[in-house]
Amino acid sequence: GAPKRKLVALRFEQSGTSSGKLPSAGAAIMSAVEPVDGAQRDIIGGVTSSTIGPLVGAQPIAFAMLKTKFATPGTKVLVEAEGELVVGVTQESLRFLKR
Repeated sequence: GAPKRKLVALRFEQSGTSSGKLPSAGAAIMSAVEPVDGAQRDIIGGVTSSTIGPLVGAQPIAFAMLKTKFATPGTKVLVEAEGELVVGVTQESLRFLKR
């Protein structure tokens, strides 16, 4: 069968107070889709590593293992970073720089 999880690259949106927040390895990743009927968000993966990317404008970036159905490029996810939930977006490839 198909793999249950996939390695993806995440770039984090820079806005307001969440600007520059760095998730730590092992941080849970949740779907950004609002759950219905007040249910809790499902955990869909975890951060494997993260850093501040000097060549991408000093933005936080990360690699993560996500459930395959959430690994489509452009998918928004929520990640805990320094005590806050920040929005991450899956990238087209594991490369952050385009050649």
